[in-house]
Amino acid sequence: MRNLDIKKLAKVTAYDAKVDARLIGFVLNKLGRRQLLAYLRYLKAIANRKTVRVVSEEPISESQKRNITRRFPDKEVIFEQKPIGDGIKIQINDTIIDFSMHSYIDTTIERLKEEI
Repeated sequence: MRNLDIKKLAKVTAYDAKVDARLIGFVLNKLGRRQLLAYLRYLKAIANRKTVRVVSEEPISESQKRNITRRFPDKEVIFEQKPIGDGIKIQINDTIIDFSMHSYIDTTIERLKEEI
């Protein structure tokens, strides 16, 4: 199976939230290791395009969640709590917007170094 065919298969799989058992059987039985890895890579890329991840160490209030979700109406917004320090990180596809205190301090130090 060519790479383009594997990409099409991943698109068909990701089109609907429900995955047909026959499709799973086909993928597991017919694809080799390399093809299966390519298939999973394509699925992950498709899922990332449809998802926004918001990470914060502290719980995010419901009003903040609604405000963030409203900004991304065509995407699924996933909120996570992880130890990142004060602030928030937002991941959209491959872009990470870092509003954490650690990032702010690092950026400030770099700017001071440039000015000196």
